[in-house]
Amino acid sequence: MTFFACLLDTLRFMRKEDYQDVMWLFHELGECLRSKRQNAPKDWDTRALFRDVVENHQSTFFGGRNPFNWLKELQTTLNFWFHLQIASDVPEDDVWRDLDTLERVAGYLGLDSAFVDSVHNVKNRIPARTSTNRGPKHRTSSNGRPKNRTSTNRGPKRASRTGRRR
Repeated sequence: MTFFACLLDTLRFMRKEDYQDVMWLFHELGECLRSKRQNAPKDWDTRALFRDVVENHQSTFFGGRNPFNWLKELQTTLNFWFHLQIASDVPEDDVWRDLDTLERVAGYLGLDSAFVDSVHNVKNRIPARTSTNRGPKHRTSSNGRPKNRTSTNRGPKRASRTGRRR
């Protein structure tokens, strides 16, 4: 079996039901955002409402992190899903990650807890069908030990374009 055949064998793609669930969740996200952005134009869809959230985001920390990256990732995810065809092959790992980001953003924005629970339930249904470990991924060296990014194992600093070291 070739490398690519093995890779394809390990990838699990989303089912039609998952596609429908994710699209419904994005529709519900729009409804939740509309209730928070009541002054938004009535013809704005979920993506337009979310773009307004991103553009008017005040830099705050949530759980010790700046969630702006989550907002931008979800904005990209929304654009991806709204242009996706039903018959597209999207790996379940990507679907899970998109739902994880949606769940985090919904919690950060303080959206309805029933919506957050719905996202959580759909997200948790996906790994129940796969054997993928969704724990944190750690880089390992050739001897199987985790790679630590400390000053002792970093390579020499590169010279910048001006010739000075960074």
